[in-house]
Amino acid sequence: MKRILDFYSVPRNFFILILLLQAAFWTCGPYYAFKLLPLDALEAIVWGQDFTLGNVKHPPLTGWLAGLFAWLGDDVLLYLLSQLLVVCAFLFTYRLAREFFSRTLSIVATLSLVFVVYYNFTTPEYNVNKPQIALWPAAAYFFVHAARSGSLKHWIGFGIAAGLCILTKY
Repeated sequence: MKRILDFYSVPRNFFILILLLQAAFWTCGPYYAFKLLPLDALEAIVWGQDFTLGNVKHPPLTGWLAGLFAWLGDDVLLYLLSQLLVVCAFLFTYRLAREFFSRTLSIVATLSLVFVVYYNFTTPEYNVNKPQIALWPAAAYFFVHAARSGSLKHWIGFGIAAGLCILTKY
């Protein structure tokens, strides 16, 4: 029992547990609750089947990701894709917060996003906004870190994240 309580006393472990619960709940819940994927997700799968360079409505990255995850298997993978993007957003938000705050305050700041509807209730519906959830915090983190350190690898990371942001939505 003491070992279980020690697990929760470490903020990092609690943070990882919340991220895993977020991903598991918002992946499995909609998969078992709904018979069909949301229309935006189905539309993204159709765009991504041929891995084209875009369409009239949106740039290609959203369709590419949806097409890849649909090709890999079941509908649950598209729900999982949305949650992986949300977890990436939380991780980059935490890393960005660590540039300014202590570890505990950074965890609290990041976990406060769980109470924002955009990061919980709407996340199962994969659409063109979901890749942006992960890419904008990544771009912000790389930019702040590159501006502070002048490191070439962080400038390259910023360029890649910003370029991928452009590939998600016109």
